Amino acid sequence: MSGPIRKVGGTTGTPDVGDVGGGDGEAFRASLDATRPADATNATGAATSTGLSTTELASALKSGAMEPSAVIDRLVEKALSAPAAQGLTDAGRLELERALRSALAEDPTLLALQADLGRGA
Repeated sequence: MSGPIRKVGGTTGTPDVGDVGGGDGEAFRASLDATRPADATNATGAATSTGLSTTELASALKSGAMEPSAVIDRLVEKALSAPAAQGLTDAGRLELERALRSALAEDPTLLALQADLGRGA
């Protein structure tokens, strides 16, 4: 190469990330918070509207307080109550549930994972 790549047309340079939305990022954080449903599971595994958090389900499974099939049912419920699923029609949610349960019943990898849950692996 004979030299640095030169920009053709357009603006010169890019704005500093801090300059977008007011400089301190508060506008961006506020817009993210506005799109987040109040009952969504957060990164810490907080409980959702379906009851136990994923972390609590794992603990209940390990302690023997819940059977693997009950944990799987709760995880399907969590998927069906997720924000993306809430935008579906009733028929769409039913189709999603059928697809999830079909995959759990037929997919070799998911079947192996379920067997591992049953063995406490």
